[in-house]
Amino acid sequence: MHTFFRYTFCGLLVCMALGTAFAQIGNLGNRARTELIGEVKTELDSTILGVKTDINAEIDGFKTELGGHISEVKTSVDTTLADIQQQVKETKSEILGAMGTIVWRFTLIDILLSLITTLVTAYLTAWLTTRRLALQQLRKEMEALLAETRQSLEEVKAAAEALGERE
Repeated sequence: MHTFFRYTFCGLLVCMALGTAFAQIGNLGNRARTELIGEVKTELDSTILGVKTDINAEIDGFKTELGGHISEVKTSVDTTLADIQQQVKETKSEILGAMGTIVWRFTLIDILLSLITTLVTAYLTAWLTTRRLALQQLRKEMEALLAETRQSLEEVKAAAEALGERE
């Protein structure tokens, strides 16, 4: 708004200068008019140059201010982007850590199950082997008892036959 009033005031000065110049031109003769036109032209050029300089200064000020705002926004965006990238890295690290823990736990469970399976298999094999050996020992004892019983029966039969012949 300040710039608008400044330009309006400068325009008003130019108009006043032109009005004054034209009023003076009307009152003078040709020769005086030519000199006055030269002076007015010089004064007008000087005023226009001053206004142009003021406008350029205002534009440069706006450019500088806008550049500062753009720089602030860029810095803010860069900072936010860096924060987001850091959060992504941290989250990725946490996920990989959790996955490593899960894999490690599954590996431990697998090792534990393999160990339990091996121990149960070894125990059952030992138990079955012990039972088989016990059954083989019992079979041998039964065969020995059966052989002894046969021999005793044959002796009894032979003794009975010997008694039967005596009678």
